[in-house]
Amino acid sequence: MTENEQLSVRQTLDLIADLLAEEPSSLQPDTPLESLEGWDSMGALMIMAEMDERFGLTVTEEDLSAMKTGADFIDLLKSNNLISEPSA
Repeated sequence: MTENEQLSVRQTLDLIADLLAEEPSSLQPDTPLESLEGWDSMGALMIMAEMDERFGLTVTEEDLSAMKTGADFIDLLKSNNLISEPSA
């Protein structure tokens, strides 16, 4: 994906679910991240690396610790103009 491309909300949630080794349907905007088995330190590192590699976006530990739901990922990407639609 190039830096100019954008994801849809569903693609964003599917990407995060994939990085956390979860079923895509297990992550919705209102899903508490702590309810996901893959939401651990390794999952956090995977997300940080993928966001940097794919989008050139630096996600900090503070960013990740502030995330409580799938909507928080959507908001992060949206604030960086990486989401192509307003919300799910």
